[in-house]
Amino acid sequence: MKAFYHHKDGLSFRHLEEQDLELLMELRTNSWVSTHSITVPTQSQQLRWFAELQNSSNKMVLIAEDADQVPLGIATYYDIDHFNKNLLIGGHVFDKYRRQGFTTKGWVAGLDFAFEMLGMHRVYAEVLESNFAALKLDLKLLDMRQEGVKRQHVYKCGKWLDSIVLGLLREEWENSDRVKAYGGCCNTDIT
Repeated sequence: MKAFYHHKDGLSFRHLEEQDLELLMELRTNSWVSTHSITVPTQSQQLRWFAELQNSSNKMVLIAEDADQVPLGIATYYDIDHFNKNLLIGGHVFDKYRRQGFTTKGWVAGLDFAFEMLGMHRVYAEVLESNFAALKLDLKLLDMRQEGVKRQHVYKCGKWLDSIVLGLLREEWENSDRVKAYGGCCNTDIT
């Protein structure tokens, strides 16, 4: 499928397709079990999840690709509140593309997409205190701010963990040096 959002940093987003479910299964097996404490779904469970996702107005999963249309990871948008214009953002880079700068690029493009294409007023993320890689992201570059902590929010590996809430408002995004440098438009298809 053709990408529909082309970010100025070189990443593109396209809708998740059924053929991408194998990539997601690999991601869930290699990464999500350790970071999310989930069990890996069966193929039929994953197909059911995909069907529900296709019919959802408050969830979106996009594939992030490089300029050669190589899938690098996913951008997730959950709890999309169209009335209050806010959503929960997430993302994951496939194992073989980690530690190459794609995580930060993906977050930047993901945030820009949420504000520019979905018209959000506030975007937030939740990061477990044990997710050191996510906490090392350059929050200054992302312009996200720590809004609070959900104390002992998740039980994982016999231990209660805090969930750190990060957020970004539209006006903060619009006034960021990065967005100003883009001329206020991050999508190359619009400029």
